[in-house]
Amino acid sequence: MTFCVNNLLPSEILSLIFLTLYEPESTPFPPEEAHELHQHPLMDHMLVCRPWYRVISTTPSLWTTVWIGRRAVDSGENVYTDLWLQKVQERLKRSGNLPLNILVALDHLVNFDVVVDVLIRDAHRWASIHLVHEDPVSRLRFAAQAVEDVERLFSLPMPMLRSLNVARFRSPDGTLNSYTIEVNNPLPSLERLSCTGHLVLPTSAPVLAIVTLTDADMDRLQPPPDPRPPPFASLVEFNIINSSRVLDIFSLLPAPSIRKLVMDSSDDVHDDQPQETLPAFPVFHGLEELQWTDKGGDHRALKHILRKCPNLRRFSNYVHGLEESIDFDMSATTIPPFLTPSRDPESSSSEEFCPDLEEVCFDIVDCAQVDKFLSARPHIKLVRILQDPLADPGVADNSGIQQVLDRMRTKADVIIGRNPKS
Repeated sequence: MTFCVNNLLPSEILSLIFLTLYEPESTPFPPEEAHELHQHPLMDHMLVCRPWYRVISTTPSLWTTVWIGRRAVDSGENVYTDLWLQKVQERLKRSGNLPLNILVALDHLVNFDVVVDVLIRDAHRWASIHLVHEDPVSRLRFAAQAVEDVERLFSLPMPMLRSLNVARFRSPDGTLNSYTIEVNNPLPSLERLSCTGHLVLPTSAPVLAIVTLTDADMDRLQPPPDPRPPPFASLVEFNIINSSRVLDIFSLLPAPSIRKLVMDSSDDVHDDQPQETLPAFPVFHGLEELQWTDKGGDHRALKHILRKCPNLRRFSNYVHGLEESIDFDMSATTIPPFLTPSRDPESSSSEEFCPDLEEVCFDIVDCAQVDKFLSARPHIKLVRILQDPLADPGVADNSGIQQVLDRMRTKADVIIGRNPKS
């Protein structure tokens, strides 16, 4: 006897199964991949049989994610035809009144203003909007998007918006500029904000928890003076990636409630600036975790910010999640001397930073330095070292390193590599 799954499972159960496969919430933030507008993620399932096609095509929750701009350049200047508009409008219609996840591939658009005209009709039900670059290699090769169109996009009420990501875009004359864009309408649901090259400032975002600034040039991105409350007042996590004048960001955009700070930069940070002229900003009483990749100069920026983190518990000299990008062929990291407090009461450098520090993570480090660090900070509970000190091919006899590791393990839990079980 032959059984048909359509006879065994009602349409409601099938739609729940398809929803699990659809997973619109699995889109990374910021998004990394694009899908063609005409290629639904469940297209292969829709072609299995008519009942499956009917279930997928009539279930609104399976049409809530819309990519715009994919393969636009293949059709040249006439990409925005009636057929294209019909496809977008059909997908929006099939989503019913549910919240929408909108993803726009900026580098594949010819006329961004046409996209804005289509999208603004449903701004009231945006759950997320991502202006992204589908291909980092080819980005900025195609059309230019006017900042006026971006500002028009964000001038509408967006009561359901939870995630906002704005990538780089060119001005109409083809130049690459940086803009500070104010969103004057309240964003009562906004939780995550990511900006690349630009600065988006919501005037009211009471539940904004995570902000990522990438390639922020603070010489160009000057937030306008305003007596209103700071836009990042409720921030919990602040990520600053490859940006200039990092400490100025804290001064211009105070985030007094942050618990986690990530700073990733390949350049020296403020190391050419006298200590007494570094910008002032409030103490981060709630900051518990700091990931700080700047390893150059005399660490004066790191020293300056650690003075503002009296309750820090976790410190890392690399960004978690980006371990694959670490060059393990470079020389071992030097632990900043001010992180190893002197035990000599008569020492001139008796200032102790982060007295509550419990966990430290290093990418490449000299075990002898870590051993000294643990002796000076007996309250440290965990040390993680990404590169195995015993795997150095340049060391013929590593018995001395093993002895140091054994001694370290009597003082704290020591984990080698990324696997906690190692």
